[in-house]
Amino acid sequence: MMNNMDILIIVFIAIIGAAVLGLGLMFFGKKAWQRRIGFFITTLLGIYVASVSVRVLSVMFPLQYALGIAMGALSAVAFVLEISGKGKRKVNMLMGMVALIVGIINAFII
Repeated sequence: MMNNMDILIIVFIAIIGAAVLGLGLMFFGKKAWQRRIGFFITTLLGIYVASVSVRVLSVMFPLQYALGIAMGALSAVAFVLEISGKGKRKVNMLMGMVALIVGIINAFII
C-alpha cells in the first residue's frame, strides 16, 4: 500500500522526467517547432512547480515562499515574451530553464 511519501516520490520523478524532456527538446530539437514545444513544456512546468511550492511553503518558510513566487513570475514572463514575439529567443529559453531548475530545487529538494 502506498503512503503519501511514495506518491510524492512518484510525482517528483514524473516532474523531473517532464523537465528533462522539455529541456532536451528546447536545446537539442532539430526543428523550430520542436524547440518551441520544449520551451512551452519548460515554462508551463516551471509555473506549475512554482504554484506547488507556493501552496506547500506557505507561512513557515518566507524566503522559499518568495523564491517560489519569483520563479513562477520569471517563468510567466518568459512565456509571455515568447508568445508576444518580443525579446530574444535564447534569453527566453534561459529564463525558462533557470525558473524550472531553481523552482524544482526550491519545491522538492530544499
